[in-house]
This record gives sequence, C-alpha cells and structure tokens, in this order.
Amino acid sequence: MSHLGPVTRYGSGRLEMALPTVRGCNIDDKPAKPSEKEHSDRQEENQDGTKNKITLGQSGQGQLGPGRIVPCLKILISKGLGLGIVAGSLLVKLPQVFKILGVKSAEGLNLQAVLLELVALTGTIVYSVANSFPFSSWGEALFLMLQTITICFLILHYRGHTMRGVALLGFYVLILLVLLSPLMPKAVVTLLQATNMPAVIVGRLLQVITNYRNGHTGHLSAVTIFLLFAGSLARIFTSIQETGDPLMAVTFIVSSICNGLIAFQLLYYWNVKIPHKWEKKHQ
Repeated sequence: MSHLGPVTRYGSGRLEMALPTVRGCNIDDKPAKPSEKEHSDRQEENQDGTKNKITLGQSGQGQLGPGRIVPCLKILISKGLGLGIVAGSLLVKLPQVFKILGVKSAEGLNLQAVLLELVALTGTIVYSVANSFPFSSWGEALFLMLQTITICFLILHYRGHTMRGVALLGFYVLILLVLLSPLMPKAVVTLLQATNMPAVIVGRLLQVITNYRNGHTGHLSAVTIFLLFAGSLARIFTSIQETGDPLMAVTFIVSSICNGLIAFQLLYYWNVKIPHKWEKKHQ
C-alpha cells in the first residue's frame, strides 16, 4: 500500500525520513553506512544517559537526499497528474454530446473516425488491464470509451439509423467482455494495442479531411477537442513515468500530434459559419 505522506522511521538509534513507497520510489529498510562527507552527525542524550547519533543523510540508500527527492517528486507529480486526467475525462466529451443533442444533428462528425477512436480506447483499456497498470495511468480511457460509444449511437440515431445504433451498443459490449476475459491470449491483447497507432492516425486524418472538404468543423466541440489535446500531451509524461511501456508512450505522442491538427483546424475555421443551405440539407 502506498503512503501519501512522509513516514518517520525509528530504529537502532537512528531517526530517518522515508518518502512515500510508490513504484520507482522504494527506500530500502536497511540504511547504508554513512560517510563523513555525506552526513553530519550530532550526539543526542537519551533519558537513560546513553547517546545516539541522529544522522542527517544527504544521499545513499534508505535515506532522504537530493538523489531520491527528484525521482520521487516526479512519481508523485505523475500520480497527481494522472488522477487529474482521469477525473477530467468524466467531462471531456460531454460538451460534444450536449452539442449534438442541442442541435439534433451530428453533421461534421465523421462516424468512421469516431469508431476508430473507440477501437484505440478499447485497446488501451484491455492492454492496461492485462498488464495490471495502475488505474491512474489509463483510467481516462474507460470514461472516454463510454462517452465515445454514446457519440457513435447519437450519430447513427440522428442519421435515421437508431436500430443500428442499438445493435452497435450490444455488439460492442459483447466484444469488450471477450477481450477482458482471462482466457484471451496476451499476444492478441498486445496486437490490439499495437493497432492503436494506425487507428488513431487514420481516425484523426479522416476527421481532418472531413473538415477540409466541408470548409468548416461542423458541430465539433472546441472544448472537447482542446481538452483531448491537452490530456494526450500530459499522458506522454505519465505513461513514461508510471508504466515505462514504450508502446503506450508512442501511442500518446501520435495521439497528441493528431489531436493538435484538429485543434489547429478549429482555430483556423473559428469564424467560419456553417452555410445555411448545407446545414438545412443535413438536418
């Protein structure tokens, strides 16, 4: 169990401050022998008249020093940032959902792009669960998946294919249960995660092409896109720090670049209004 704050250890007449026990920041219970250069010792008299040394460690195994503060701070920052991303993911795509419901149209959103994003999110969830990664390193994928499948249904619903939307929901739940099954070979799970990069690239490029052809971004939510861009950037750091998995890190780097392209288009087409004839035709 990880500690959330400094822990004071007492033993063998030595007073030590230990940092939180988290991955990559473990401090050995056996202190290293202090050197004269690294430590300053002072004598403290106990009630029974004996003297014990209180060693103020500057570095070394089992002691709090600059060599340990920086790595541990990185981990704590990563944990806090990861949990913040997970909490924020609860609201990331809600502006997009509300915008679709408000205008009763999903025009401007490419269904294939949204489905590919759903594939990428599913791969991240399954791969992370299979590898027992900490929830703070991938938890937002779960909430984004729920919101993304909702957007898929709304796109189909407002295009007059409600039953297809319902079938999609049922089929997806079944596939997800199979992928999360303990019987699923790890090679298949790794392959699914490896497909994340092409899925993200193709999906985002499809949306970029759709925006370019339309000459505007339709009913895309600027809030959602900018939050996705910021979240994917932050995930590069947390995935490296918490999982050490290069596949996860590269996936978020690619995702950041693609999200950045769509964010740029939103700014570029910011003052462009949807043509009245186009909007009326697609309602």
